[in-house]
Amino acid sequence: MEIFIMAESLLVSQLVKQIESAYKEKMLTSRQLAELQHKSKTQDDQIKTFEKTLGYIAPDFDFRTIRKVFNPPNRRYFKMSVQALVAQVFQKKEYWLTLSDITLTAISIDDDVPANQVRASREQKAAVANVLRRLYKKGIIKKKEQDYLGSKTKILEKSLWQLDTFKGR
Repeated sequence: MEIFIMAESLLVSQLVKQIESAYKEKMLTSRQLAELQHKSKTQDDQIKTFEKTLGYIAPDFDFRTIRKVFNPPNRRYFKMSVQALVAQVFQKKEYWLTLSDITLTAISIDDDVPANQVRASREQKAAVANVLRRLYKKGIIKKKEQDYLGSKTKILEKSLWQLDTFKGR
């Protein structure tokens, strides 16, 4: 009975910590959102002022020629280079690894957190998979495909990867 009470109190304290950290992150996010909304309003005011000024200076200017829609810059999913992270993963671990293992280890190296505390997004896995594909084509790493029970849909996910040992070099 004592074991259950201890386990329950430990679980309660861990949940309290998780809730507190979630509230803290929510507060930070709402503060950042308020700052972004203020910045957006300031930029709207600037645009209106500049357009008015341009209208006074050049009354016959065609405002439709001003580009208003831009493509957002590509989002970086890692702080470091993905190639460098994958190289560090293969230097640390010399056994066969799955795409998920490589991605989680790369994220943990990039963020300095334990690998069991990170989650990989689809985009991060795709970035690592692209690097693995390029390294495999160059012959730097080896790929071992596992047996498939059915369709071969997620071949990269089910493959095992390892650094190729260069013999005689």
